[in-house]
Amino acid sequence: MSSFNALLVRDMQLAIRVGGGALWSEVDRATQEHGLATTGGRVSTTGVGGLTLGGGSGWLERKHGLTIDNLLSAELVTADGRVVRASDDENPDLFWALR
Repeated sequence: MSSFNALLVRDMQLAIRVGGGALWSEVDRATQEHGLATTGGRVSTTGVGGLTLGGGSGWLERKHGLTIDNLLSAELVTADGRVVRASDDENPDLFWALR
């Protein structure tokens, strides 16, 4: 997963687009440059994808919930090879299953 480590901070939207292979240290560094933070892993070498889909306990969880609670959408490849987006509005059943 380490090849999927792209990061894009959207500070005007208070959101960040993160590749599943990024590490939490990379997310922390990118968000701090914009004065932002999110509930992430306590160990900086943890991968974003695994921690998020596993629930994600982090330093800010008491105030903002688990990492998975802050997931807005996910782009993934289905078993039949299609690339789809899952969110509350697109493929909501799949988004529920991820969460």
